[in-house]
Formats: sequence, C-alpha cells, structure tokens
Amino acid sequence: MANAIDSKTKRDKLASRREPYWSPLQKGVVAGRKLTINRGEFRLKFDQGV
Repeated sequence: MANAIDSKTKRDKLASRREPYWSPLQKGVVAGRKLTINRGEFRLKFDQGV
C-alpha cells in the first residue's frame, strides 16, 4: 500500500522506520521517504522495464 508523502503535513504524521515509505510518481517511478529520529531523506526507484 502506498503512503501519502506528497505534502509536508502528511510526511510529518508518518512514524520513523528503517524502510522508506514509497509513493508512485508516474508509471515506472516511485519516490521514497525514509524517516529517522534526526532526519529524513528521499530516494527514487526506476523500473527499467517500463
């Protein structure tokens, strides 16, 4: 299930965890937000087969 990470308000409500929260951007591309106690970071994943 995708989590809403498209706004700061929604991201602020997510709990810290080791694995990123993934959200689709477009076909073949997803963005991930990894939250830790001190910081957060974004990651992108691309599907080369699309």
